[in-house]
This record gives sequence, C-alpha cells and structure tokens, in this order.
Amino acid sequence: MDAAITQTDLLLYYYDECSADRKAMIDSQLPANPEWQSYLNSLSDLFHDLDFVAIPNPTTVNIVLEESISFSSPVGSE
Repeated sequence: MDAAITQTDLLLYYYDECSADRKAMIDSQLPANPEWQSYLNSLSDLFHDLDFVAIPNPTTVNIVLEESISFSSPVGSE
C-alpha cells in the first residue's frame, strides 16, 4: 500500500464513503497501483461470495436461541 493510502482508505473508497479529495487521489493513482487494484478486487470477490452464503434453517435458529436462553437463566430460577 502507498504510505498515504491505507487499507481503511480503500475500504471507505469501495463503499463510496471517503472524502471527495481522498476519492480523487485514489482515482488518479489507482491505475498505477496494482496492489490497490488487487485489494479492491479481493473486496469485490469477498462480498460477491457472501451473497451465496446459506441462510440457516429457521428450526436450527430456534433451537440455538432456546438453548442460549436456558443457559442465560439465573441459577435457581427454574
């Protein structure tokens, strides 16, 4: 990474949450920085992969919630 641009800056850039000045700086230097491009591509791949993460079965979620409630009850309250 360039000393003036951190991974946090690139993450903010990816989410379009960095300042206009920082965005302009990254935009102008991005073509010459394969490490930045690689990091941004990795972020894109990661978030694309997260779109395909399986949603747990509602029954499984209910079992976990019921178990967590039973373990969080104060001693002697049963």
